[in-house]
Amino acid sequence: MFVLPAPALVDPARGLVLRPWRSSDALVLATAWAVPDIATQATVPGVGTVANAERWIAGAPARRGVGMSLDLVVGPLGGDEVWGEVGLTRLRLTAGDATRDEVEIGWWVLPGHRRRGVATAAAGLLAPWALAQLDVPRLVARIEGGAEGSEAGATRVGLRRLTSLDATRDLWTGPSDRGAVPSAGLAG
Repeated sequence: MFVLPAPALVDPARGLVLRPWRSSDALVLATAWAVPDIATQATVPGVGTVANAERWIAGAPARRGVGMSLDLVVGPLGGDEVWGEVGLTRLRLTAGDATRDEVEIGWWVLPGHRRRGVATAAAGLLAPWALAQLDVPRLVARIEGGAEGSEAGATRVGLRRLTSLDATRDLWTGPSDRGAVPSAGLAG
């Protein structure tokens, strides 16, 4: 596939930064893994302990090096706080006899930072970077059906619902045009 770099993306207008995870973030990550809606969507190896979070953070360079995933902290510009995560993952989709590789964008936000447009702003910062830097034609997202906040955020960054994957999740895809990623403000 491709080697994923570890960018630090900044949006000064929104006071937002996307940066790689640090070992000092392990406690917050383990806490996030215990939030029920984050736990059901995140693929976490083992129990969400601080030790597992430390191992997961330490493994990030290897996952990027083989093009498996890129996971970035969403936080305030000029601060060390963790508001959430946004990332890219290699995803193989199979329908009947057809199989294709895609790049999935995903996100989560800690409960105290939700409903402020944090995920929308983070995905709106990462999506155009990914399309330009990784030379992929589109991104996909798997979103739990009825997750209105995630659906609204996906729409704001240019994704559209394509189909149901299973009883609980829908497949979203886009932007269909590299120049069509709209600005994702903190409203909403």
